[in-house]
Amino acid sequence: LTLSGTDRFKWGETVRIMETMNSLSEQIRKVPAARKLIDNPKAFTSEMRPAKEKAAEELYKAGLELMETGNKQDARQAYLYFVEADRQIPGYSDVNSLIREAKKKATYTVIVEQIPVFSELYALSATFFYDRVMGMLKYNFPEKSFVNFYSENEAGNLRIEHPDMVMKMNFYDFHIGRTQHSESEQPLSKSVEEKVKVTRKDTIVYETKIHNYQGTIKVISDQVFTEGMLRVDVIDFQENDRIVMTERLPGQFMWNNSYGVFVGDREVLDPNH
Repeated sequence: LTLSGTDRFKWGETVRIMETMNSLSEQIRKVPAARKLIDNPKAFTSEMRPAKEKAAEELYKAGLELMETGNKQDARQAYLYFVEADRQIPGYSDVNSLIREAKKKATYTVIVEQIPVFSELYALSATFFYDRVMGMLKYNFPEKSFVNFYSENEAGNLRIEHPDMVMKMNFYDFHIGRTQHSESEQPLSKSVEEKVKVTRKDTIVYETKIHNYQGTIKVISDQVFTEGMLRVDVIDFQENDRIVMTERLPGQFMWNNSYGVFVGDREVLDPNH
């Protein structure tokens, strides 16, 4: 019935049915009680290879048709068809080269421009933020995905002159707000019992002595509150720099630096901290 239908991928469905039947047949052979009910379960062995070749052929032809449209979405579907054709018959025709070609056509190439900074005061922070963004993008969109992000340096080294998209980032309304300075002191004390030798009338005895240790730790903290707005523009490089997306992302950050100064007997300090 499957082969008599008009489904374009009827051979792929036929292979799936054959694989299911072969799996059931194998399970029946492994169970004695099942073998008593079905003594000779049907298995498709000689028929499998020709069916897979037909399945690979229909996937291959469908992929080629989609590749002719020049559409990235079609190229992505063609890539999936070629991969499935290769799964049916590894190395079918020139499918391996077509997989690479379809992947290339289906993938968006995006260059992420450096963040412009108009004050050297924030240059280091902007570079750090840019590197973090690039790291996040590459982690979420690895090379095997259909979107590849490149820094300007990478694009130059790879000679990418005509990307699909350009992502621009720009800080504005950025300012350093209130600052806070605080100091606090915490007294520390510790009593330690110690056995000591004492000689009394030519006799050695042990006595318990208590040592009292004292100290003070002073904690100094400085906090700086910053906030700003990041504008992100995604530009279609292939369509005369048309802006396809604009996002304004507010952000806040509290910079904190704390340190302590200790004065007193070192014995009062916890060696585990």
